[in-house]
Amino acid sequence: MPRPIRYLLPIIAVLALAGCGAGKPGPPQTGMVTVTAPPGDCWIGEFGKIVGRGCGSKTYRVTMELIDVPVQKKTPGNWTLELTLREAGKIVDQNHTTAFDGFAEVSAQTVSDTGF
Repeated sequence: MPRPIRYLLPIIAVLALAGCGAGKPGPPQTGMVTVTAPPGDCWIGEFGKIVGRGCGSKTYRVTMELIDVPVQKKTPGNWTLELTLREAGKIVDQNHTTAFDGFAEVSAQTVSDTGF
């Protein structure tokens, strides 16, 4: 088999299979992400298109197809950094870290089932 075709067939197979399974992302969803931290301890995170920086606790409104919010400690230490994601007032994901320069993430995805 000529070399270009040999590589093309596996790529086509992977692309075909990528459409199977869980479905496609649904419509954009809105969530509220609360970062909880002690007043003098700082952090940085990505809240959709916004890069948020703060010390202490703060809440952000996030609207995306796939809500995925990573936050990292900027003030090193063994303090607790906690994230809570709410949709329509209900907690859908929660995570925390106490690691010295820790990282926490919350996420949620609305899936539209269009599978086979």
